[in-house]
Amino acid sequence: MSMKVKIITLTLLILTYFSHSQNAPETKLFSEVLNTNIETYNLAVTKVDYKFNPKESESIFNEFVNNNIANAYFDNFKAKNLNGALININTHFKKPLILTTYATWFIIEEGSVAELNQLAKKHRKAVDFAVVFWENKNNVRKKAKHFNRHVKVLYIDERENTFANEITNMKYPLGQSLIYYINKDNQIIDLRKNHYFVPEINSTYDKAFVENRNQFTKGLSLLMMNEKDERNNIVSD
Repeated sequence: MSMKVKIITLTLLILTYFSHSQNAPETKLFSEVLNTNIETYNLAVTKVDYKFNPKESESIFNEFVNNNIANAYFDNFKAKNLNGALININTHFKKPLILTTYATWFIIEEGSVAELNQLAKKHRKAVDFAVVFWENKNNVRKKAKHFNRHVKVLYIDERENTFANEITNMKYPLGQSLIYYINKDNQIIDLRKNHYFVPEINSTYDKAFVENRNQFTKGLSLLMMNEKDERNNIVSD
């Protein structure tokens, strides 16, 4: 190969490299986004009293998610299963994932998990479902019985002091109870507050079931649409 041909070949390789680099989508981690923007979010939230302005507070949260969290990549967080084995969430689940976190003080009510159980059973071939409790193993075992076999029950025990990163990024900045909608590439499609409605004194089990169904439906739809778009892009490419 002549020197001239070598130079031309090298030039083409360099141009191809920079072309791909410029066109490559920017990747951002969930933890990085939080560290960069959480102070701005906290400042906005402190100006609103959630008890008296729940809709405004919710609007601030949703705006923050849309502008910052959506399309960020879920860090490879770890949690333990009911046997105490360590689970790497990103590598353990192979399908799109709906991951729900529950506060330590959360008391299980049938109406608050029935819809999640039904969705997990109905969509188990296309989507993985998991819940993470901020609890110790003994307490989580008692609560796990409320979920069917299609929902993976995990826990993070803060007292073990081995999950500093998970606790810092998943539990404290945005609240203990959230619903993550994550595609199979570990990209967060949506993030919502987990209100887990329970029947009130003058309410009914059916009403709680419907309210919880509405809580999950929009995020599930976005996740399924994202999966469909990805398949279409692969075909078109």
